[in-house]
Order: sequence, then structure tokens, then C-alpha cells
Amino acid sequence: MARSIDRERIVQVALAGYGRPASSPVPPDSPLAWHGGVQRDIADADRLLDAAGWRRGADGVRVRDGKRFEVELLSVRRRLHGDDD
Repeated sequence: MARSIDRERIVQVALAGYGRPASSPVPPDSPLAWHGGVQRDIADADRLLDAAGWRRGADGVRVRDGKRFEVELLSVRRRLHGDDD
């Protein structure tokens, strides 16, 4: 899964450009951060998911044992001026 993620696009779209791409849950500026990086390689990601039993259905969504492959992206919501919640 890690090999298929476009981290730069996530920063641009989900975080409105605020932040830096990371390869772990530890912030990149932390001295504990891993800076090895993950190379984006979609062909290798497809091969690994196929090997793990996650096959593409006719609609392109991967399924294993009848369960659809899903990912939840957690992020911090930016407050905008005028937000009441």
C-alpha cells in the first residue's frame, strides 16, 4: 500500500499545501523521524496486493474474501473564518 501513495498530492489536496510528505506517523521534523522514504512504485504495489490476495474486481476496486479494500485518511481540519462548529 505504501508504494502506491502519492504523498505530495495528499499534502496539496487534503492539507491545502500545509505540511510535508512523510513516510511514517512521526512528523518529519522530529529527531525520531525515519528519513528513508518510500519510493512510489505502482507496478510493485499492484504485484504485492495481488500476492496478498487483494484482486481487482470488474469495477477496479480490490476485493479479498468478499471484502472491499478500503483506506481511511485521517487529517486535521483547518478552521475557516466564520466556522461556527
